Parts: sequence; C-alpha cells; structure tokens
Amino acid sequence: MKLNRNTILLAFVTVLIMSACSGPMSESDRLTNQIEYAVEIGNPVEVEYSQNWLSKEKRIEFLTDILEKVKKQELPLYYYISDTLIPMEKDYMDDLFHHVDTEYVLVDEEYLKIPIEENLDVDGIVKLKFLEQWYFNSSSNEFTKKVVAICPMVERYKNDKEILGYKGLFWIYLNKK
Repeated sequence: MKLNRNTILLAFVTVLIMSACSGPMSESDRLTNQIEYAVEIGNPVEVEYSQNWLSKEKRIEFLTDILEKVKKQELPLYYYISDTLIPMEKDYMDDLFHHVDTEYVLVDEEYLKIPIEENLDVDGIVKLKFLEQWYFNSSSNEFTKKVVAICPMVERYKNDKEILGYKGLFWIYLNKK
C-alpha cells in the first residue's frame, strides 16, 4: 500500500501537534510562584557520609563553582532576610568571603593584638535552601521545578556538641533577577 503525500503530511502535523502539547511548561501550568525548603547536601566532617547527600567531590565542585561566580558578580547576591529582596553590596560580600578580625590577649600585663583571618569555608556549608517555582502539566502529567535561587546554610552550635540550628548566609539568584 502506497502512502500518498497528504497521508504523510497529516501524520507529520499530528506528531508536531502532540509534541507541542507536551513541550515546555507554560505560565498556566505554574502551581506556585515560590516554594522554599532546605536540603542537606553533606557534611565533610561526618564519619559516615549519607547516600542521600551529594558526593564529596560533586559537593565541593558545585559549591566552589557557584561561589566563584558570586565573587565575580556573575550571579546576583541578596541578603538573607525573609520576604524582602535587598541586593548585597560588594564590600559586604567581600567581607563575608574574607576578613581579618583582631583579638586582644593579655600577656604579662600587656595586651597583644592578634590578627585572626577568616574565610568562607565551603566545608561549613552543609545545607542548601531552595527557592523554586513548580509546574504541572495535567494533560501530560509532567511535573517540573525551576530553581530560582539557592541559599547556602551553615550549622550554628549551642555548645561544642549540640547543634542549635542552621543559618542562611545569603540568596544567590540563578537567573539574574
């Protein structure tokens, strides 16, 4: 049986229409403007490394890459403040990544100035908070998420052994808001 030109054209148009229906998510598919939640990505000082965490290599590679882009101002940085979006000044950002404090120590009735250099430690980042938009296409049952921003989080301690909680450092917007 020979296929004529119209049959081939009809088949092509049908495939084209069907693929367009299951294409990228549209604004009508959006479930929410933002969902915010935190995920543990790994703690290099733990004796047992969970299989749910990023591998140590991938974790370091990812965090180093994204923080370098922040330092170069390729990705915008915002203060970690609820319900507000204030861009972080470069001087403040530079101070977060590297600063020197001075501690005074009493030695033989004389105070000595001791400089203490601090750098943002990638190993200290154990969680990421995500800000996402969620989409659901009911005709194809396709659920997708678009990460809008991430917030690196570090542990805060009550004492030497007890974790008090986690502190968000700043928001990094991935799509240059």
